[in-house]
Amino acid sequence: MTYQHALRYLTAADAASRGSTRPLLRAYVSLTKAAPPLFIRFTASKLGHTAALFLRNVLIQAGIACLHWVDDVKVEPKLRFWLDGKPVTPPLLSRLAGELHDMEIATPDVTLSDVERSAAFLCRLAAKEECRVVLFESNQDAPLLPAFCAIYPRLSSLVVLSDKNDTIPESVRANVRLLISPTYGPAFYRRISDVCAANSIRLEIIKKSRRSAITLGTQTLSYAKFPDCRISSGSRLCAEAAFLAMECVQALGRLRVSIPAEALQNGLNRTDLSHGLHLRCIHPLTLSDGVTSDEELLVTLSDLDELSAHFPSPRRLWLDDALSDIPSPLSAFFDEISRAGQKTDLSENGTTFVIGSTEFIESFLENARRKPKKA
Repeated sequence: MTYQHALRYLTAADAASRGSTRPLLRAYVSLTKAAPPLFIRFTASKLGHTAALFLRNVLIQAGIACLHWVDDVKVEPKLRFWLDGKPVTPPLLSRLAGELHDMEIATPDVTLSDVERSAAFLCRLAAKEECRVVLFESNQDAPLLPAFCAIYPRLSSLVVLSDKNDTIPESVRANVRLLISPTYGPAFYRRISDVCAANSIRLEIIKKSRRSAITLGTQTLSYAKFPDCRISSGSRLCAEAAFLAMECVQALGRLRVSIPAEALQNGLNRTDLSHGLHLRCIHPLTLSDGVTSDEELLVTLSDLDELSAHFPSPRRLWLDDALSDIPSPLSAFFDEISRAGQKTDLSENGTTFVIGSTEFIESFLENARRKPKKA
């Protein structure tokens, strides 16, 4: 099986489950004997993705092998599977996906869904590479955790919420050991605590925390009994994601996955936050923020408002065409708002903001830095 064929096989959205798939899934994973890893599920949102990145880098710094799966159709298939912070190599991915494909073809009246294929591949890869932790990002309606439960009936999982509308699917509540969430108010707490109490799930809400030494490119975070940690962004969202990752570290410690304080500090500090209010250039002052929805855009605007004292005028915004116009009260923050198709340049005496998808940001910055040809 070629690499491209393997990627399509694992991520094809049109693959639908048919027949009794559980025996096939378990037979494939059992080809490599190993104890089940610990699964940590993050909500597929900007906050959830950032928290997963933080925790992934902390695990790497601690020398703990981990897998990371990003369930997002906007992400290239080859960038959805990560092993110890690097995309899974083509030979390894192709070989393991090919083995699953051959077993599926040889099993009559059974077809695996794309979710089942991804889950089986991740479990097999975790066993082969002796990964103790599997991180994955998925939407509430994506049945990746139920697929893991079908493979490992007694698996242990942690769920990290980053959306106040998120819940734990009833089909997997028996396998969830702990739930971690930001503070979303009394109504949310009552709803989620009732679910946790009924299913013997430990609930951890982000505790009192402190941010200090906040600049455009860094801030210092104080949380629980951890030593102070620095991250490379002044964004409040990035800080909240780091607090979620710190709470995950505490939970892993209770599950006998020990992470030294130095690994925590280095992991948080070295995490690439190019999608989170990233300081691109000082002269001229240029910042970018990765945004894929209007909801994420509102969070970005809140971050900008908090850091407004650091932004000299005139403030010019370049906004991705895929995003809606900024509401009038909030648009007053910017002196000028531009879209694609206009002349791409940076504000030499003020601040330039570039907000949108990764492709939009990189394309804009490349064009802005390109020097005009001499006549």
